[in-house]
Amino acid sequence: MIECSGAADVVDAAIRLPRRGGTCVLVGQLQPQATASFNIFGFTMGRKIVAALNGGTNPRRDYGTLIDLTRKGEIDIESQVTRIWPLAEFESAIAALRSGQVVRAVLDHTT
Repeated sequence: MIECSGAADVVDAAIRLPRRGGTCVLVGQLQPQATASFNIFGFTMGRKIVAALNGGTNPRRDYGTLIDLTRKGEIDIESQVTRIWPLAEFESAIAALRSGQVVRAVLDHTT
């Protein structure tokens, strides 16, 4: 099971889905205050939860490569962005993220 939204209620449901020996991978950005509850016994049967912030990347090591791959068209960033806001509208972007209207918001500092 791979969970990409980061929405607490979806994560809470996703960690219950893997069967014995299965893994739930958390990819979406979680809110720091988000909590989940689950039956711990299920994890004694070989179930696992794997999660990483930003895919476990190290910005100093990895971002240059990721930017190059994006420029070459090998990574599609545009399809991952829900909406772009001018920097002056950052409060609207934050509100949209918090309300769940968008998954990924980008602030454009050039407008």
